[in-house]
Amino acid sequence: MHDEIDGIDSGPSGLGDWPTVKQRNGVQQAVGHLLDALAPERPPARGAEPRAPSLRRVRTPRGCILQTATRAVTVSWFPSTSVQASLGELQVVVWQGTVSVPGSANRERGGAVALKQAVLEPALTAGEAWGWRGEDGTVLDTEALAERCKTMLED
Repeated sequence: MHDEIDGIDSGPSGLGDWPTVKQRNGVQQAVGHLLDALAPERPPARGAEPRAPSLRRVRTPRGCILQTATRAVTVSWFPSTSVQASLGELQVVVWQGTVSVPGSANRERGGAVALKQAVLEPALTAGEAWGWRGEDGTVLDTEALAERCKTMLED
């Protein structure tokens, strides 16, 4: 088992052997910034109920849902465990139809169908900021990824 630990090398994410507490905290902050950009946590509105928005934003404990009338984008963060030599992964899924909110009793007939899925991993960028590396090797900063998620609703 000790040989397995010694055999881990620096991968494409820019990590050394095992992620440090500083790296884990930095990535967790980057996830928080991304989710805040996509679906800010707000207290419920007071007074009269507002009309239904064209884009519904739902925050979940590990991600968010962006829902329009016909499409949705879900962003979910899966942190690594303490025995993994990674920081976790971010999954972005584009859906056709209405995605039900976790724990909701209201489910759409037929459900939503996944159109595209991307798995991104945290990557340390120049300037000590955290970005998101796609399967093709492209690294996006948090702001660019948030904009990309919003445009996926229109594609």
